[in-house]
This record gives sequence, C-alpha cells and structure tokens, in this order.
Amino acid sequence: MAINPVTWHTSRVVKIDQETDSKSNGTHHVTEHALDIHCSGSLVEPNGRKRQGYDLWLVDVDVTSRQGIENGSQELDKSDGLSDLLRAAQPLGITGSATSQSYRVLLAVPTTAGFFLRSNCFQERFVGCKDFGILIDRSAFGKPAQPVAETSLGQLLDGSVLVFLRSKQQASLCYEATLIEEVDARINFQWLLKDQPHQKTLALVDGHLNLESYLGLYNSAKALGVKVVLLDRKDHWITDPSFRHLYDDYIAIDMTPDEEFHVRIAEAVRHMDMLMAFVA
Repeated sequence: MAINPVTWHTSRVVKIDQETDSKSNGTHHVTEHALDIHCSGSLVEPNGRKRQGYDLWLVDVDVTSRQGIENGSQELDKSDGLSDLLRAAQPLGITGSATSQSYRVLLAVPTTAGFFLRSNCFQERFVGCKDFGILIDRSAFGKPAQPVAETSLGQLLDGSVLVFLRSKQQASLCYEATLIEEVDARINFQWLLKDQPHQKTLALVDGHLNLESYLGLYNSAKALGVKVVLLDRKDHWITDPSFRHLYDDYIAIDMTPDEEFHVRIAEAVRHMDMLMAFVA
C-alpha cells in the first residue's frame, strides 16, 4: 500500500552518443535532447514489521523527449539522482524513436544518518535478479547518507541509495509486490556507519597472480575504500601501461629471497596500514 502522493515536474538536457554506422570503426553522432519529466510518487507502507533505517517510495516517471534545444527554455534541473536515473534509462530507449517513455521506479531512501561502509554495498545482494529491473546502486565508501528533510521527489531522488528502474512496457519483470518484498529482505543489514571511515592502504607483496585472480582482490579492496600499492620486481606483468588503472601505486624492489629481503619490504611499507603476500 502506498501513501502520501507527491508530484514533480522538471526539464533536463542530455547528450546522446549514437553509433551511426555499425560497419565503421567509431563513427558516432552526438545529439542533444531536451527532456520534460513528470513524476508522481508515494511512500510505500511496510507489510508487517517496521523498516529499519530506510523508506521505500514508488514513483511513476513519464519522460518526453524532443531533439534540439529551444532558446529561452526554462532553467534546467541539476539533480544528481535524476542524472543517474536518466543514464540508466538510455538502454530502454529514453531518447530513441519514441517521443515518450513511462517508467515505474522504486527508491530506497535512508531515514537515519551515517556513512557507507563500502561501495556498491547492495549490488551483490541482487545478483541474478534481472526480472527486478535495472538496479542503480548509489552507495560509495565513506559517502554520507542522511534523511530527506522535505518530501519533494527531486530531493528523494538525490537522497536515494538504491533504485530499481522498470519500464512499463517491459512485460518480463516480476510483480511489484514481489520486488518490494525482496528488497525489504535483501537490504535488511547494517550498511551505514555512525562515524565516517578512513581510507587505508594495503601493500601487496610478491603477487605472482594472473589477472583473473587479482581482479577479485582489487575490486574488493576498492569497494572497502582501500588503496592498493604493489611491491614486486620492476618487470612484473601488471606494470604494462594497459593495467595502470588496477593499482594506486607501484614500488619496484629487488625480490631476491636473500637475508635482506625482509628489510627491503619493511622499508617500503613502513607508512602503510596493511601488508599482504601470496605464496606462489
């Protein structure tokens, strides 16, 4: 059951990069679209026990697009939450041949203040749930979350931490009641900390890892806000420029397992918080 209906109307300009020739390499055409967005939303009452730390809102979103920008148009909305929503909606044809699209959106909005303990803390809770809709996980390590002071849909979108975007034309989605029940069950854990967490630095020594095994460690570390510094020989495979985005710093050291090996490691990691090594 939903209560407290509110409405919102705004406009937004988006740039869409479309491939114009599938047989060519990188032929694209960028067009600007002015979007008129009408929203109507309601708070969803819990079914049974009271929700702890969040509320759920259901929002109907109608988007009408027109190519080109008119002179003297109204001041455009700058909502970050709306930007995330429109970005996720592009694969559903928000600016395609149809001039309008309708969506049903479920928002999770915090009712207590705190700081996220990790990035993408909801994403893994919904693996394999494609029939729920498009998931937008807005959590980020150390990012503050707080209750929305005023119940305007613009502020609710900005304050939301989890969003499910569902096209009203998509028949393969689960029932709305099922979605609400599953969201309540899957985000019922402590995802906010009272105090803002501080970023730590991990020194990874002598990895001898392949890319597949390394990515799991790296992605987990980044989700927890941990900087990754690699210590290994100067010609390690990960020093290739194509992998530079997979670590925060690299320290090349002599990896000869002699009597001074531990001294070289201790000297390199003395200002770091954690040390980790793998046995080949």
